[in-house]
Amino acid sequence: MNRLLQALDEPERRPWDAAACVFGNFRTACEKTLRPALAKRFDALAVSCLARARRAVAGESAGAAPDRDTWLDEQIQTVSHQREQTYPRAAETARALGQRNSLRTFVWGQKVTAVQRTLLARLQKRGDDVLAGDLRVHVCEACGFLIVKGDAPDICPVCKAPRQRFRSL
Repeated sequence: MNRLLQALDEPERRPWDAAACVFGNFRTACEKTLRPALAKRFDALAVSCLARARRAVAGESAGAAPDRDTWLDEQIQTVSHQREQTYPRAAETARALGQRNSLRTFVWGQKVTAVQRTLLARLQKRGDDVLAGDLRVHVCEACGFLIVKGDAPDICPVCKAPRQRFRSL
């Protein structure tokens, strides 16, 4: 696990809140597979990463909040970095260590961040019109896949979870 953590740890570029999400997903997976001791360790890692994220934010200048376009640009850059660099590197490490469940999680994460990037770009281009009419955002609880549609899909295209695993926002 230490080598996996080292692969994820890029303090100057790696957002700690994203690492907390990854560890939170691992915690959930461990809880579902009845591995409470390992779930507790991942929970501690997630809490630690969130604390580091808060410290990083507190250390930044307390200037005005960025405008919507600037914020969206930053989010798109972060998601793109995760998809193109962080997840592939983590997947490579998991593959080398023979960690199939971790590898699956990182592959799903890469797919989901591609969708997130698309949705952020769509929001930047069209603004609030993205959710016009009866469109809603649906999130797969199993892998984090997002879709903007009237109804959730029958099956998640990323992890194959059934429609019941989707939550509408």
